[in-house]
This record gives sequence, C-alpha cells and structure tokens, in this order.
Amino acid sequence: MARSARSDSTASDASLEDDLYEKKAAGEGGYHDEAEGGDDDSLDEEERVGLMKQHHPNTTRRATSPSPAPFQPRHSRKRLLLYLVALVLCLILVVPLLAWLSSSHPTHNPWAHVDVLIPGFSAPPSPSISAAKKLPPSSNDAKGQYGLANAPSFSVSEYIPGWATPEEADEQLSLSKGTTRQTLARQGWRSLKPVGLDTIFNGTLDYADRRLDWSYEDPDEGVFMTVDPVEGDIVFEDVTHARQNQTGEGKVAKGGGKVTYVKARDVVDEHGEPVMWEEFHPSPDLAMVFFTTEQRDVWRYSKRFRLWVHDVRKKKTIPLGEATQLPTISNAQWVGNTSLAFVQNNDLYIALDINVASSPPAAPIRITKDGTITTFNGGADWVYEEEILETDHALWVSPGGTKLAYLRFDESDVPIYEFPIYAGGNDTVHPGQVTPYPKKTQMKYPKPGYPNPRVSAHLVDLERLRKDPRDVEGAKLDLVSPTSVTDVGVAGGEPNRVDLALGSIDGQKESLVIDVAWLSDGSLSLVETNRYSDKSRRLVFDLTRSGTKSKQKVKDIVVGKAVRHTDVGSRSWITPRHDLIALGVASWRVYAPSSTGTTAYLEVLHNEAGYAHIAFFPSSTAVKPSRWLTTGEWEVDQLLFADVKRSKVYYSAPLPGQIWKRHIFSVDLDSHGDKAPVDITASWPTSSFEASFDPKGAYVSLRCTGPSIPFTRVVGLDDPSFTWHVQDNEKARNASAQHVKAHTLFYNVTLTTSNHVTATAQELRPHDFDASGSVRYPLLIHVYGGPDSQIVAGKTLRTHWHEVLATQMGYVVVRVDGRGTGFRGQAYREGIARNLGSVEVEDVLATVRELRRLPYVDEKRIGLWGWSYGGYLTAKTIEANSGKDQLLSLGMSVAPPAKWELYDSVYTERFMKSPLGQDDRASVPPEASNTDGYAKSAVHVPPTSGFFRTPYLLAHGTGDDNVHFGNSAQLLDLLESAHIKPATLWTFRAFVDSPHGMSVRGQYRALHEWMTGWLAERWGAGGKRRFSEGGEVVGKGEVVGKVGKKKGTKLLEEHGKRDGAEEEEEEGQWWLDRRQHERHRSRARRNRAEGLTW
Repeated sequence: MARSARSDSTASDASLEDDLYEKKAAGEGGYHDEAEGGDDDSLDEEERVGLMKQHHPNTTRRATSPSPAPFQPRHSRKRLLLYLVALVLCLILVVPLLAWLSSSHPTHNPWAHVDVLIPGFSAPPSPSISAAKKLPPSSNDAKGQYGLANAPSFSVSEYIPGWATPEEADEQLSLSKGTTRQTLARQGWRSLKPVGLDTIFNGTLDYADRRLDWSYEDPDEGVFMTVDPVEGDIVFEDVTHARQNQTGEGKVAKGGGKVTYVKARDVVDEHGEPVMWEEFHPSPDLAMVFFTTEQRDVWRYSKRFRLWVHDVRKKKTIPLGEATQLPTISNAQWVGNTSLAFVQNNDLYIALDINVASSPPAAPIRITKDGTITTFNGGADWVYEEEILETDHALWVSPGGTKLAYLRFDESDVPIYEFPIYAGGNDTVHPGQVTPYPKKTQMKYPKPGYPNPRVSAHLVDLERLRKDPRDVEGAKLDLVSPTSVTDVGVAGGEPNRVDLALGSIDGQKESLVIDVAWLSDGSLSLVETNRYSDKSRRLVFDLTRSGTKSKQKVKDIVVGKAVRHTDVGSRSWITPRHDLIALGVASWRVYAPSSTGTTAYLEVLHNEAGYAHIAFFPSSTAVKPSRWLTTGEWEVDQLLFADVKRSKVYYSAPLPGQIWKRHIFSVDLDSHGDKAPVDITASWPTSSFEASFDPKGAYVSLRCTGPSIPFTRVVGLDDPSFTWHVQDNEKARNASAQHVKAHTLFYNVTLTTSNHVTATAQELRPHDFDASGSVRYPLLIHVYGGPDSQIVAGKTLRTHWHEVLATQMGYVVVRVDGRGTGFRGQAYREGIARNLGSVEVEDVLATVRELRRLPYVDEKRIGLWGWSYGGYLTAKTIEANSGKDQLLSLGMSVAPPAKWELYDSVYTERFMKSPLGQDDRASVPPEASNTDGYAKSAVHVPPTSGFFRTPYLLAHGTGDDNVHFGNSAQLLDLLESAHIKPATLWTFRAFVDSPHGMSVRGQYRALHEWMTGWLAERWGAGGKRRFSEGGEVVGKGEVVGKVGKKKGTKLLEEHGKRDGAEEEEEEGQWWLDRRQHERHRSRARRNRAEGLTW
C-alpha cells in the first residue's frame, strides 16, 4: 500500500491528518466504534496504518537497520525462564486491570493519544449512564412472579404467555397437539417463523373483524342486517337462523329466518346503470332506504358523498340534492318514515314526504341559506368534529320525528391556517408528482388565545313546515341560553358563578356546546361550558309550548332553563361525553316497548369521591341524581344500553385492579349502588370486550378486542345458554401459531421517587426471554400520557411493531400510564391541570428508575418513544433527562406538539386555560390566565437539557391537519440554534403530504422501517440476538428458514451472556461480527461524503 511505504515525517503527518478527518467523519455518524475500547483491530486497514505511525515513529527505521546477531543456544534456558517470569508478572498486573475496565464504564477517548485535533470537530458525545443497583433475579414463572418476585415496587396482575416452539403455540391457542408442526412441515419450515416488518405489513397476521349491524327497525328480536358478499343484496336475518345455518345446531325462533330486503340489481339510476353504493340506511318503517356513493374523506370523521333514495316496494331509485361536479352532501338522516334531512354545501335541507314515483320528484326544502366555507349548519367544523362531538353530525331528530335540532357554527373570526400539499394527500397520487406551485389547504383552526367558532342552537318544527313548506322561517326557532338573573338559577332566580360566567355577553360569545340529547319529543337538553371547560350547565328546552317572538327576529325563540350547574375550578376540567340515555326514548340504545312519557335519564358523572359512575335523574328538571346505580373506587367507561322492559342497564368498565381490561356489566335499573354488578363477560377472564346490543334487549354481541386473537360471540340475555360463534378468526389463529409470539406481563409499579403513586404497565418480552439476569435486554418504553387517555390496554393491534422489536430484535417493550391518564379517579388525573408536561415526566422518569434495577434490563440501553402527545412527552422527558442522573440513551417522537400555543384551543385550554395575561385581553378571567404554565410546558433545549447527550429521532407529516408541522419546525429550530449537530445526536424526517397518522403512499410502513433501522444502529441487537453476516437479527440454537432454501443456517451464539448479574458490558457495544462492523463504518463514511444522513 502506498501509504504504508512512506517514511518521511511529512508523509506521516499527512497520513495522520487524513486519518483524523476519517475518524471524525465516522464519529459524526453517531456510531460508537471508537467508544468500544479503542482497539486498533476495530479500525479499517488504512486507519490502522496511520495510527501505527503515530504510535511507533521508528518503525520504518527499524525495517532498514541491520539484522540482530544469530540466536545463541546456550542462553536459551535462561532467556526462556526470564520470559516465563515476565509473562507471569504481566498476567498478575493485567488481569485485574482488565476486570476493572470491563466492570466500569469506558472512559476511553479515542483521540486522547492525538496531539492535534482538527478545529470545529469533536468526538460524538454518548450518554453517561450510571450503573444500576440490580435487584436479585427470580424465576420466570408464577412462583417467581415472572422475574419480579424480588422487586418490591412491582405488583404482577396478569401474565399472558407467548410461544417459542410449535408445541407451545398449540397449547396456548388450544390447537390439537402437533397441528402447528405439521402445518409448518408442509410449508418446508422446521421451526416457527420470525415476525418481521414484512410479516406485519403484508397482512399475514391480520384478523377478521365482523360486527353485527343490528336492526332497530325490524320488530323481531335479534335481527341484524348484512350484505351478501356475492350478489350484493341487503339481507335481514335473525341470530337463531344464522347459528343454525352456520352450525346446524339449535332451533330457529318463531318468526325468525332470513329474508332479502333489497336486491342489488334493483338499485339502478334513471339510465338503468347500477348504483355502486357504499353505505345504506333503511327508513324506520323499512319502506325506503337511502344510499351513499362516491364517498370521500374530509377530516377524521367527516365525509362528502352523493345521496340516493330507493323505494323498496316500487324498486325505484332517485338521486337527492343538487347535481355537482364533486360530492358535496353530508350528514344524511331519516326524519320519520318518509322525510330525509341532509347537509349540502354547509346548508341544511329537508326532503319532506319523499315520493320516488313523482315526476319530477319534489325538490328538498332549503332550511338555511347562510352556509359558506366559514358557516356550518347541521355539520361540525374542524375543531368541534375533532375535540368535542367526535363526529361531523350536528343535527338531532326528535323521537317522534316532529322536530329537528341542529347546531350552527360561525368561524368568521377564527384565523386561517394553511399548509402546502406538494403532490397529493391521498394514495391515488403516484410518488414524485410534486408541482411547481403546490396547492395549499386552508382551514379555520382556532389556537389558544384566539377566537373560537361561535356556536348557536336551532330547531325546525316539521309539523309547521308541512303545513306551509314556503314559510321556512316561520318553522324555525332559536334555542337561546338564559342571560338575565330571572332566567337562571334553580331557586328564586338566584344566579351562581356558572350562570354569571356563561350568561354574560362574553361568556355566550365564547361558550362551547358539548352535548345535545332529546329527553322526549318535547324536551331537548344540551350542555354548555365556558371556553376553558371548567364551568358547565345543563339546559332544558320545553318545546311543548310555542316560542316567544323576538323583537329583533322574525322567527321564535325558546329560552332554556339551567337545571344543573358544575364548577370544577381551574385545577380540573370537564370532558365531553355522549352516552346519556333517555329512558323514555326508544332507540338503538334504549328498549322502551311502550311510551311512558317520562323524561328520566341516565348519565355518567363524577361522584363526590371523584369517580365516574352512573347517575339516575328522575326528570329533565331534576337538579341532582336521585340515586347512583354504581359506586366504588373504580370508574364506568361507557354507558351502553338500557332495557326498560327488563329493568337492566349495561355498561363497560375496567376491572378493579386491572384497569387495562374492559368487561361488560349489567346492573338493575332500580339499583341504589348496593348490588354488585353482574359481569356478563366473566367466562373470558383474560380478555377485553366491546359490546353492541340487540335493540329489543334479547341478545348482545360481544367482540373480544384482545390481548389474544379477537373473536365475536352473540350471547342470549334471556337465555344465557344461547351462544353463536360469529367470528372465531381460525385463519388468524393458525397464522399466529406459525410465528413466534412475545410474552405479555401486566403489572402496577409503585413509584418510590414520585410521591409513591402507582403507574400501570404492560411489558412485552421476547419469546425466548431469560429472567435470570444472565442476559440483559434493551428496554424501549412506549408512552402517550395525554389527559384521560390510556395506552396500557388489553387489545390486539393490527400493526404488531412491538412484536417485531421483541421477537426479532430481542428488545423488551413496556407501555406505561402514569398520572393524568384515565379511569383512576379525578385525584389521579388532575395533577397535570395547568401544567402539561410536568407530573407525566416525573412519573416516566420514576418508572425508568424502577425498571432499570430489574436484573434482566440493560440500563445502558433504555429509550422512549411516542406519537402525538406521546411524542411530546418523549421530548419533555429527554429535556429533563440531564445531569448526573441521566437515564435514557435515546428517544423517538412522531408528530409531537412542541409548544401548546400551536395546538387547537378547545383541547389545550381545557387543560391549560388561557395563555393570555390580564393585559392582553380584558375578557380573560384572572383564574384562567396561565402564561407561566404555557411557558413551562413547551419543549425547551437549554444547555443542561438531555438533548445535548441523548440521541433523538423526530418525524412529522407535512400535511398534518391536527398537530401542525410547525410544532416540529419549532423543535428543529431549537435544536439547530443550540448547535446540536444533526446525525450525531438528532435526526429528522419529513413525510410528504402525510396527515397525523402517516397514512399516505406507504409512509406508515416507511416510518416504522426507519425507526427500526435507527434503533438497530443505536442499540444493535438485544437479548439473545446478534446481527448475522447478512445483517439479519438472529438468536441462538434454532434453525430458521425453509428446508432446501436457507439450508437450516445456524443462528449466531447468544448475545449479552454474563457471568454475574452485576457485570456490566462496555457502553456502545453492538456485538456485530467483524465484516458487518466494517461494512457499517465504510457505508457511513460514504453516505456522509455524499451529504446523506442516517
């Protein structure tokens, strides 16, 4: 080699300078090569030559010096003895030194022996993470609490085993012995298949998700609607017939059977062409059905479509609405048996008494005429759809079909936010179609301190409209909140703080309507809150009497009566709920066979102890509940169904002590909280469920959501012996059996360094997990942590990315819920009020302190990742991950908020109140001003923050309408201004035109591939894994691959094996084989030379 032949000092200096530049470039790639002990064998050949010249300046001169004298045999014994003595002395000195170096953290600086450093370059810093005082190990079985018996802060709740062999898969999935091994053998496999990114993204492990669409309209019990998969016909069938047809078991109920409701060939347009419909909705009397076609998504819930009405008996189909180039209709809903309400171009229309045979059909009546791009009638604007209603529907038909209530939203004062669409925000656009002048999406997006949309409530009297369809204004009423002292209060018109806040001019201008519900055909109730969601009142509108003529308006007004007030104070918040059940209103959620005229209702509220339970109100004007149906230190999740005939109420709730698990319970309607609820899902103690009820109250469809393979059962409520296996997911079960499966452990953690609060956790372990401490695993913690949220849940996800990390990469993955999250009472959640990013961070770090002491956790490789609020919590935790007590070695944030002034006002001000001070805006109440809280809650990058030491990955979609790209721009600006070099400590990737879920043009998979690769670069393989010569992650002692294709390649030996639990491995050790190690280094230099980042 030319460089090794140089002998002059100039050549040596030049060689050294070249090597320094190469070494520095390699360091800036974020690799830990030089941190692995500085051994010359880890360097490329050219680098070894240069360093040899630096260490041994006389090497060349020795090569040209005379040869030594010939060896003298008579001195051989003496020299041999001297060599042996010297060798023994060296061993005595060197062995203890090596032991000390291997048990302590490497402090070696690869440039310590260099006299001159190139200005502007420095070695990449690596996290200085102290050793953890490990807890004693215990056995990985029930007796050893699955490795946690000697961890006093941990309380194991449930263990769900995975499988590493075909035999274990058969046992856990209740398959016949030998089934899985035989299946694998037929495919040419000798062992279980690995779970890789291809496995989870190509649908191999997908499961079917059949949900029954119950028919409220059919008078019989247990009837559901379905679409024939071959013919496309709409079919009605009852569950007894469906079970017999599927299994041949049982009898068909009287009146039961299967009937074709609408034949697909009958649904044609005026030219005889088939109408390719996407959704169907029968009328209450089943005489007609409306169809939607050409649906296109707008925001999270909203859609636009074309609308068709089909007469079942006459077999005729007609379009409704104005003909437009693109679909513009939304929110269609039956009003009685023959009329249909819908929204087109943000105006409300009603098609009265539809007659498809008339020619031409009568045009729908336009109820409103002020719909624009900033004014919405009957349809929600963006912030109400996203944060309050959780739907774009903002119209409600009375039980008798005589009235229609709707909300109007005026966004005129809301500032516009716009973002570019470079190629197209959907999958129909081919990659690489960026235009010279990108289009821009404009949206009215209210942010903290800026104007919100103004909301008002209105009503259409359909009986009056039928009498005179031309007098539209005369049929409309304005539903007005009370303002004067005589209009408010519950005793002598005496106002309280809530009335004063909501009844003022400013209060009415900025109030929010968070729920609307009919209590009877003449009684409408709605809940309004102040802007900051800490004061609310329930208003009731009596519509049995005529409204009062307004002096300013032609149409009538009805003033609501405030019957209930809530003031939680500025240290808490009121969350919108939409599960109120009116007991006198028959619907798909209430079985009330005869009209009782009652306005009694059920509602989930927080009791005096701060837990959410079911309250019974005897009338619409009741101030307080007359009784609580449930009680205790646990919370109701959702009120599902009320059966007035059988006097039963059904709800979902977390199991006490196992809040990640949802079961379905029933309680007597006349209960006073003194009777224990009945768990109707008790037969499946390890599963979580969702439920939908037969509107006649005879059956319930139970959908298992995990953590095992989901399934669906229909169970009889009158006859518990009735069971129909709707969906067993046998195909998914067999596919899962052929792949390795991670173990799942649920536990509670007492955070000794965070006020001894208890966090819940879900731990995913490799299928070949070793709890003894002889193997230590990288630990990735997944967080969300948003107010009222829950990420620790017994659900099976369609995208099993954590399974890939656990089974293929050899990582342990833990999900954590700490303070601020839901279902543990108000006291547990309220610590984050006015201080987002505070106690959540404390609890995450406290959890890390507990986890790092576990004998099987590698405390040098603990990281954090999250999406949305979880990405924010990750960034805030890294910010706090500083000083001597540094705990994290990396973090990853996807689409995170970075500054709460940049997020939407309704969500942010619910928890943070106002960013404005008293000098900024006179209407901000003193108790709502929180300028300091906003400042503290933003992500910061001070010199003491962990961003200077903790590698960080950041990703965001440029088309994110929810958490705007400006949040990541804010964070990038801070990182760059702090002179934290990219690629060394942080990396960023923008996903073109992707919304919040990274759902455009395959970018969801691309994101996970990128994160997986970045983890591999930073941490390498974990547990019993090493990177093979080809770069795959492999484990020990198994044979992988198909017979005759991969030749049964032996997996590399176990990674991370230790002699003792307290022995520490060198920081930055990746355990790559030599060729793979050098390939990474040369590729990194090549990419950096081309201006690429990792």
